[in-house]
Amino acid sequence: MRKLIILLAVIGFLPCVLVAQISHGGTPLFLLPEEKSGLRNAISSDKSFFVEMPPFNVDSMLADDHLNESNMRGSIRFANKFFTSIERGKTGHNFTLADGTRVWQAGIRSAGAYSINVLFSEFHIPEGGKLFLYAADKSHIIGSFTHENNSEDRLLPTAPVKADEIIVEYSEPADAAFEGVLKITEVNHDYRGILRSEPSNNNTSYYNCMPDILCSEGKDSDIKNSTVLLIINGSTLCSGSLINNTSNDGTPYLLTGMHCFNLNNPIHYPMQHYVDRAGTIVTFFNYNRPVCGTKMRGVEEMSVAGAKARCIIEPLDIALLELNDTPPDHYRAYYAGWNINTTGGSKPYTNIHHPMGDLKKYGKSNKSIAIASLTSYPLFALKSFWEVPGWTTGSTDFGSSGSPLFDSENLLIGALTGGSSTCNGDGTPDGAYDYFSALYLGWQYQGDSLQLKKWLDRDNTGLKKIPGLDPNAQAPFTRMANADYNNGDQLVLTKKSTGSDYLFGSDSQSVMEYAEAFENNRITSVYGTYVLNPLMTYPSGIQVNLYSSVNGKPGETIATTSFHPQYTNYSNNSFPEVDKKTSGQASESFIRFPGNPQITGNFFIGYQIPSNNSFLVYNTLFGGTKPNTAWIKDPQNGWIAASAYTGQPVTTALALQPLLKISDQSAITTPELSSLLKYDRSSHSVIVDCQPEKNGTIAVYSVTGQCLQQSSFNGPAAIPVNPSLVNTVGIIRLSVSDETVSLKVVF
Repeated sequence: MRKLIILLAVIGFLPCVLVAQISHGGTPLFLLPEEKSGLRNAISSDKSFFVEMPPFNVDSMLADDHLNESNMRGSIRFANKFFTSIERGKTGHNFTLADGTRVWQAGIRSAGAYSINVLFSEFHIPEGGKLFLYAADKSHIIGSFTHENNSEDRLLPTAPVKADEIIVEYSEPADAAFEGVLKITEVNHDYRGILRSEPSNNNTSYYNCMPDILCSEGKDSDIKNSTVLLIINGSTLCSGSLINNTSNDGTPYLLTGMHCFNLNNPIHYPMQHYVDRAGTIVTFFNYNRPVCGTKMRGVEEMSVAGAKARCIIEPLDIALLELNDTPPDHYRAYYAGWNINTTGGSKPYTNIHHPMGDLKKYGKSNKSIAIASLTSYPLFALKSFWEVPGWTTGSTDFGSSGSPLFDSENLLIGALTGGSSTCNGDGTPDGAYDYFSALYLGWQYQGDSLQLKKWLDRDNTGLKKIPGLDPNAQAPFTRMANADYNNGDQLVLTKKSTGSDYLFGSDSQSVMEYAEAFENNRITSVYGTYVLNPLMTYPSGIQVNLYSSVNGKPGETIATTSFHPQYTNYSNNSFPEVDKKTSGQASESFIRFPGNPQITGNFFIGYQIPSNNSFLVYNTLFGGTKPNTAWIKDPQNGWIAASAYTGQPVTTALALQPLLKISDQSAITTPELSSLLKYDRSSHSVIVDCQPEKNGTIAVYSVTGQCLQQSSFNGPAAIPVNPSLVNTVGIIRLSVSDETVSLKVVF
């Protein structure tokens, strides 16, 4: 019989607020050109610059992990913790620039680490101060962290930096209100390669029954954005889910499993244990595979750290947290609705989770559930868990613990505690059972402090179920794309007809700038852009630019930001030594434009490559007839459409996909226009009910912003949607003259 899987999720108590570890962009001084930074980009060769972590026995750690995991001893551990003291003014080097800017830089080395994350036990900096952490080879950067990350606890846990040598860099202006205090007391050495996209497992069929969420029937459901990946104490993995409350106010409550807090058998712990762990939690949003059938990592740039524990019920394995910061709008977080009826809702049931810290997976069961006991663990109360008697699609694994179980109405009814499900070699689930906490049993369990109701129904409404909450429902984000790589279009790397250079990367002929055109008829805020890159070693100095459109070509530069790749090490072997500069697969990154710049009308997103650097973005082989949207900046002739590029015209699109939000002042949704747009499910048709006649267009989009269908009309109209869209979720957009209105529907 396969080992019992207990998959844990992170939770804890924290009476003092720890500001979330949300980075604020920018570029470290040591990565700027010398004329901008005022100092040379020369990481010290002095051995004292790096604080060296001592060696440890990885095989012994893995053997210990195996014993713990085999006996349901908590969530999956991935890092070895070192206690240290790395302090500004006492460790590393200090510089003062010509303008008086004070700079502190220190190095941390832990040989063989897949990644390193740290805990600042002292973090208190003035306005104007900026902290960055980055790989010594400049391949991965996180930050900046600013005074907005200050907290009463003066704590700051960081996300992993993918390298075994990292640099900590802090700068503050000469006129800062006070001198910043920074001290690192914990360094975590990742010995599993936790941010690899798939677990290291010699059995290549191990996950073959677990579809990625965006490649499953759950891809259009809002609930996929409620599930998050959790890293606890810099060394442990779990899953969890955001959950709504009856006030519908967007309070960032997080539900997970109590047993995620320890690596031992579930036993009673004093409250201080949970208090200590809560301040170390980092929550990752939108960790998804973007292109089905392709080994490609999703974004890792969207994270929040720190939480307050609101309700810990050990006998029921229930933990309710409140994140210390509301996820920013562009994370597109969703707060799941819930059902506390004793029936557990109706089938089918859905589970969305991060097994082994992997990209988000989907599971479904068409079987009826019932309340059962986990008698092997005395701490747990009898008859307290929903028993799922096998999966129709998917299974669970280590790290899935704390992930949500949804009923047929997509309402949350519990969180994963344990089980033994897995995938057969033929790609089917093995039929084994899994167990989830029962939300309704924790509603009014014991006393005031052990009641979910106190937090999720503060107004005492008595409701037994509520729908989910999308905070951006009135002004939804759109991920704009000129290609659909999950529906016919293909990612390709077009080579030049002569030589070995690629058409859309740096080459020997000094073509160093490329751009993608986007149509837009509104005043729009551009939050950033997704960039899809092939496997490569990334250089520093790549700039991503937002341009206005002038005469159909890239015009004024509206915003610019640095591109920092987000690669990790990957292998399908257990724990090999691999090149730290590559992850073994392609990657999707989200690059943020500071300040969410606004633009009116059409625009371009481009990337600029410095001389003597190698960089490449995917382009597209269209599955059907589509217009060219890619542009190349020729050194002699300026911007030229790729379809008219001298010597090698190609009709294509670059794999750049901006994240947009329509500005409030431009959202023209008059009552008159809104009343014209309806959707008739009986005929699966879009109805435009206008008298007198009006001319306009109807466009149908996926919830991710992909245009799926577009039609013009004159007068009243009934426009059938493509039959392939029936039973999916999408957005209908009606445009008449300069007015536009949108309607989200189930087709």
